[in-house]
Amino acid sequence: MKAAKPKPTGKPQARGAKASRASGSSSRPPRGARGSSAPSHRQYTLRGVPPEVDRALREAAASQGRSLNDVALEALRRGAGVAEEKKIHHDLDFLFGSLEPDPVFEAVLEEQRRIDPEMWR
Repeated sequence: MKAAKPKPTGKPQARGAKASRASGSSSRPPRGARGSSAPSHRQYTLRGVPPEVDRALREAAASQGRSLNDVALEALRRGAGVAEEKKIHHDLDFLFGSLEPDPVFEAVLEEQRRIDPEMWR
């Protein structure tokens, strides 16, 4: 034999409302009200992503060694006009690997690095 459900007492609740606990308050804050401020990031679900966009995002993520989420967020930022473009400077690239050791320069540096104990008394 099934146990009978208790009959509701008091006013009926509005649709979607939850019953309060005996203490009169819930231990969890309302949805979206956790902490002192609203969440700083939103979550989206995108539907109908064209295959060519999916393919391009996945290829970019794989080639850059980044997550699909990071690459998609970067594309959204660029598309929304709020992307912070990384500036890459190439004006000194010609110097990399071109310097050779200079014995005179190294001697001058060694002289500058020498500590004079008399100065530290």
